[in-house]
Amino acid sequence: MDHQRQRSGGTQCGSPLAKLRTGFALATAGLLLATAVQAQPFPSRPVRLVHTFPAGGPVDFVTRGAAEELAKLWGQPVLVDPRPGGGGSIGSEIVRVAPPDGYTLLTGTHSGMVAAPLLIPSVRYHPLKDFTPITQMVNSPFFMIANTQFPAANLKELIALLKANPGKFNYGSVGQGSSTHLAFEMFAFTAGVQALHVPYKGTTPMVVDLLSGTLQLTITSIPTVLPHVKSGKLRAIANGSLKRSSALPDVPTYAEAGLPGFESVTWYGLFGPARLSPALVKEMSTTAQKALASPGLLARYAEAGLETIASTPEQFRKFIGEEYDRWARLVKAAGITAQ
Repeated sequence: MDHQRQRSGGTQCGSPLAKLRTGFALATAGLLLATAVQAQPFPSRPVRLVHTFPAGGPVDFVTRGAAEELAKLWGQPVLVDPRPGGGGSIGSEIVRVAPPDGYTLLTGTHSGMVAAPLLIPSVRYHPLKDFTPITQMVNSPFFMIANTQFPAANLKELIALLKANPGKFNYGSVGQGSSTHLAFEMFAFTAGVQALHVPYKGTTPMVVDLLSGTLQLTITSIPTVLPHVKSGKLRAIANGSLKRSSALPDVPTYAEAGLPGFESVTWYGLFGPARLSPALVKEMSTTAQKALASPGLLARYAEAGLETIASTPEQFRKFIGEEYDRWARLVKAAGITAQ
């Protein structure tokens, strides 16, 4: 009898109906677990915020300010991760291949999102096809900066000097194919001058050589060089914006200084990998806009000569598309390469 009961019980446990019930229970448990995970508010763990230039430069300054405010709003650490090199393409590539879950984000720049894809043949990504724009953070005018021993006090004198001495004087950039490289080459094309390009691995080493006199010129955003300009150790010759900067109100724009129509402005923005869910993009953009609107961060950026933007994802996507197309036309017309 016991043997018969054991056989009967074993048959019942292994029956197709029992297996179906077990499978259904497991599937339901998995679905409930997945739903619970998805229902967790974002973020439920630290967020990694990659940027593409060395610590201590303008991109690092902007990223760390935003990270501090985002961490307050999210209630989770925002870990800043500098990944310099390749004109901004190395850090950008890290985020391009990251999971589209919002936990790996990028402070993208004109260098990494526009200049590098246009100038560096090995860079194969596109800013809109391979990334998700979340919000534009700031605009930063590029200033023409000179060593104080450079024999030109204003833009007209600089252009005349470079025309009379093609290739004799040097200028620095933060890397081959970077936005500073592209900006100076566009200036040279517009003004009809030539200078020797000296690429660096970031703003800080470039500024060191500029202060020492090893380097003579650069086009760069203002945060890193502002203290040196104010102290008289470096000379600001022209402002790449269409209006004067509150940080350096005595420095004329290129148009005012004698090169009408020339504009040189870089920008920084928050990106995620492609295929981020629309709901998550909206949520992150709303939070980022709140962070950028905080009085402390607004003042911090303004003091450094930066203009806070805080755009919507749609506005930022439109801006990126226009920027990419505009610079692609200019690069082709001027015949600019990364060499």
